[in-house]
Amino acid sequence: IVFMRTWYPVSLPTFYNPVTSLLKPVGEKDSWTGMKTTGQLRHEKGIRLKQNKDSLYKEIVREKKHFNMLHIPKALQKALPFKNKPKYMEKRAKITKDKWRPAVIREPHEKK
Repeated sequence: IVFMRTWYPVSLPTFYNPVTSLLKPVGEKDSWTGMKTTGQLRHEKGIRLKQNKDSLYKEIVREKKHFNMLHIPKALQKALPFKNKPKYMEKRAKITKDKWRPAVIREPHEKK
């Protein structure tokens, strides 16, 4: 089969030659049989296909990627508008039990 896309219509000669000499007559059933496919031959002889190891499904194991922090030069940070500037928060120290103190609620006369 040939597909052609052309700007100019081209007429192609058709080559079709049916083989009528090998067709079975109406009354005969076992006179001629065509070639068997490889699948049919394998099925009849009980031959199984060998599994390709690369074709089998296996679990994908990916390493977790570690990305370094984004470094923006100071000169570029100054030129950026405020909404695009990086907001770095300093890490707060953890409050331990000895530093924790309960809230003191004072009476009105103590506030004075």
